[in-house]
This record gives sequence, C-alpha cells and structure tokens, in this order.
Amino acid sequence: MKNFITVLGVIYDNLPLILTIAAILFGIGVKVKNFLSQSAEEKKKQLKEQADKVVELVREGLLSLVSKAEKEWGSGTGVIKKAWVWEQIQAQYDKLTDFIASGVISQETIDDLIETAVDELNELLKKNDKVVKAVEAVPTVVVEAAQKEE
Repeated sequence: MKNFITVLGVIYDNLPLILTIAAILFGIGVKVKNFLSQSAEEKKKQLKEQADKVVELVREGLLSLVSKAEKEWGSGTGVIKKAWVWEQIQAQYDKLTDFIASGVISQETIDDLIETAVDELNELLKKNDKVVKAVEAVPTVVVEAAQKEE
C-alpha cells in the first residue's frame, strides 16, 4: 500500500509533464495515421511540396555559397568550386540528398540553380564595386569588365 501511495505521489508531482508527453505522442500518432492512410498520389504530392520548399531554400542560399567559393578558389577552378558548393549544399540541407536519392528532385535541377547563381554573381560583379571588393579572388576578366563599365 505504501508503494502505491508513493507511485500516486510521483504521478501527481509530474502530471503536467506526463500530460505534455501524452499529448505529443497522441499528435505524432495522428500525423502518422493520416500519412499512412493517404493514397500513393497524395503522399507523392506531399513529398513534392516538401521537395519544392527545400529547392527554394537551396536557391536562396546559393548566391552566398557561390560567392564564397569564388573568393576561396578564384578563377579557373570551376570544377572545384562546383564540387565545394555541392558539398556545402548537402551539409546544410540534409533532406536534399534524400530527395535526390528518391528521385523527387533531380541533380540537374540543383546544377541549374548553381549555374543561375553563378550568372547572378557575375552580373553583380560587373555592376557593383563593393561586390568585387568582397569577392577578392574574382577573375581578372570580370574585374576588367566591371571597371570598363564605370
């Protein structure tokens, strides 16, 4: 009887924590049940929506990564810079690798986004001296083109 009263005391003392954990587990159970009860088409649509969000996040961060790669490696090292950018993307967006492996996102899509970011950086380098100074190891051709436009 004494043990029973002790157990009730522990439960009473920790009731908010126990209820919180129960509510979280219930919520997870409902989400899992809803996901499992979806049709294959609905699951695919939901995965595609998540993949689109990941691609958008990658796109938003690519200009920064491309400029860092340019600063780090300089001109004439395109393959190295692209490999470095890919490595950084995969480190920052671990879901991306899963989506590529499952075929939801193509590697070509990410390659295209990287190329777009490179083009965008080159345009910025031509138009803005502050960008040229920030990316110190810029190719000479781009720097000369930016200076000629002044």
